[in-house]
Amino acid sequence: MTRSTSGAAQAAARSHSTLENWLRAQGSANTRAAYRSDFTMFGSWCSHQGAIPLAADTATLAAFQAARIAAGDSPLTIRRRMSALSSFYCFAVEQHVVAVNPALGVRRPKVAADGPSPTAQLSAAAVAACRAAAAALDPRLEALVGLLVCDGLKVAEALALDIDDVSG
Repeated sequence: MTRSTSGAAQAAARSHSTLENWLRAQGSANTRAAYRSDFTMFGSWCSHQGAIPLAADTATLAAFQAARIAAGDSPLTIRRRMSALSSFYCFAVEQHVVAVNPALGVRRPKVAADGPSPTAQLSAAAVAACRAAAAALDPRLEALVGLLVCDGLKVAEALALDIDDVSG
C-alpha cells in the first residue's frame, strides 16, 4: 500500500468514525436516517469530484449546493441538506477533527416561513375516497391511511409503530 493510499484509507476511516459518532448523538431515528442520507449523497458527490468530505472547504460545499440545485432539489430540501452538513461539521469542530465549519460560509436558499405550504391538500372527498379504497384492500392499509391523514403521522413514523404504541 502506498503512502497516499494509506492516507486516503485513514481519512476515510476517520470520516466514517466521525459520521457514526455524530449520528449517534442525534435523538431521533428519523433524523439519523435523513442525515445519513444527506451525508452519503455529499460523500458520493465528493468522491466523484476527487474531494474528501472532512477536507471540504466552503467552495466545495457551495459547489455541492449548486449541483443539488441543478439536480432539481427544492430550496427547502437544500436548506435541510446544508443544515445537516453544517451540524456534522460543527460536531467535527467540537471533536477537534476539523478546524472550521465550512458550511458557515455557504448562503442557503431563502424559504418563505409563513407562505403557503407547497404540499397539496386533499379535499374531504379525496380523503374519504382514499380511506374507502384502502378499506376495500386491507384493514391494515385502512389503519395506515387513517394514521397518515387523520393523525398527521409521516409514513416512516406510522410504519415504525408497534401495536402497543397505538391506543383507541
